[in-house]
Amino acid sequence: QAYDLVGKIRDDRPLHAYEHWLANFDIVQPGERRLIDRLLTRWGNLPRVCLHLVNGGDEAARQRTLASIAALCYPTTHITVLEQLPAAGRPADEWQWAIPVGAELAPAALVWLAHQLRQTPDAKWIYGDHDLLDEKGKRHSPAFKPDWNETLLHSQNYIGWCGLWREQGTAAIPQDGADSYRGWLQLAHQLAPQDIAHIPALLMHVPDTLPQQDGYETLASLLQDLPVGSCHGCR
Repeated sequence: QAYDLVGKIRDDRPLHAYEHWLANFDIVQPGERRLIDRLLTRWGNLPRVCLHLVNGGDEAARQRTLASIAALCYPTTHITVLEQLPAAGRPADEWQWAIPVGAELAPAALVWLAHQLRQTPDAKWIYGDHDLLDEKGKRHSPAFKPDWNETLLHSQNYIGWCGLWREQGTAAIPQDGADSYRGWLQLAHQLAPQDIAHIPALLMHVPDTLPQQDGYETLASLLQDLPVGSCHGCR
């Protein structure tokens, strides 16, 4: 009887498989692409983005990543793709994104970036949600993330690869998962919460074969650099 009562008051919308949700809410239709083009033209002064292909990978994986970049709903004049470490620093205020080879960007990923910067123009670090790709290219395991939570970042790399930072002339380009986590921890120490923004949208699809970093070694290597303070009331 209790089960019947609960069934009457809970949301009665059926739960569908993840691919059904994607078809309803995540696919950019041709008509929407035209709307996006007009929107970007009206916005003007779009952020410039440098995409760094990192973390190795075979040629097939590289081509999948490059194909997703070519399919971005964003002007190519505002995108730079680098497959080697830059010999010199990148232009100031250009946005940097380290993309592991084999990962794919969502078509509207940089549109979301431009939209977020209209809301928070002074942001220096922006991250979004991501999901995983299996060996057949099927998407699964979405990571819908919370807004900025430094405590959570200290316990796990919840940002993953799905983060961009504004070039300040100091940040190194991460080459693997441990480098990426180390970079996020350093940014968390350098920036104020108002400098960090979260885009609640799927921006990236990451191969599930990429090594998952537990973060313990990275945290241990940074302990000596983290600020040490006293807790009020503690001895």
